[in-house]
Amino acid sequence: MLRTLLAIATLTALISAPALAAPTPSRPVTGVRPACRPLPGDAPVRLRFVAAPIDEVLGFFACVTGARFVTREDLAGRRVDLAADGPVTLTDAWSGLLKALQRAGLEVVVDGDDVLVRRIEV
Repeated sequence: MLRTLLAIATLTALISAPALAAPTPSRPVTGVRPACRPLPGDAPVRLRFVAAPIDEVLGFFACVTGARFVTREDLAGRRVDLAADGPVTLTDAWSGLLKALQRAGLEVVVDGDDVLVRRIEV
């Protein structure tokens, strides 16, 4: 519960924060695409990710939040499910992402300007 609250607070800060610096080349990063623009937390978004590659899902969230996601190579090929019947707020979509990642054995950790996605450490 505390992790979820921290992640939601982080999303709120990321949504209102200015664009992040360019990713460091030493790590694989899913970053903001040129045509993307961050949206406010109450903006409606549609989610239709069924067995979607994790990079595709994180790429969407990088686009709509302005966050810089960092993953490790060992997550390549991982797939997640995240879908809604209709539009949901970006804040609710973020909560859904955290749950989908948790079901896939992954977690989100904020490290400075990076949002790390890694395997859950037991």
